[in-house]
Amino acid sequence: MSSTASEGNPVQVAIIEASLWIGLPLAPSDLARMLGGDFTLQHAGYHVRALVDLEILELVDTEPVRGATKHYYVMAPEWR
Repeated sequence: MSSTASEGNPVQVAIIEASLWIGLPLAPSDLARMLGGDFTLQHAGYHVRALVDLEILELVDTEPVRGATKHYYVMAPEWR
């Protein structure tokens, strides 16, 4: 894993662990709900985008939801 996700950021580690454990496409809103606490949708979205930039997560689907677009991500194949 990248040093950013594996060593320095517990939020990104939690997202990776949730993605591996669930094994299904997850949206940032799903992660925010699962991880709870102070973990907001904006917080989840920020860290999911960082993991996409690191090529650890990949976008697999989108769906329109009340005028917005919900994005679904899974672990990139080389990280599964």
